[in-house]
Amino acid sequence: MGSLVEELRRREAAALAEASRLRGLIEELSGDLARAEEQASRLAITLEEVTRAGGPGRAGARRGSRGGATAGLACRGAAGAAVA
Repeated sequence: MGSLVEELRRREAAALAEASRLRGLIEELSGDLARAEEQASRLAITLEEVTRAGGPGRAGARRGSRGGATAGLACRGAAGAAVA
């Protein structure tokens, strides 16, 4: 019976160590996600302001509306969801 208890304790310790490792990874990824969302939000605001002001990106915005690489960027919010 002693070896069964020891094996269960070993498995419990391994499971706790894995849970701790995953918590650390989640914290790291949460920080990465927050930074990426902030960058996307800032870029969306900048794009909106440039488009509104008729700045240098205006001709590119017209080309983008025909399906280019920038198509739909002005219509996205910070989280990438379509904005009416």
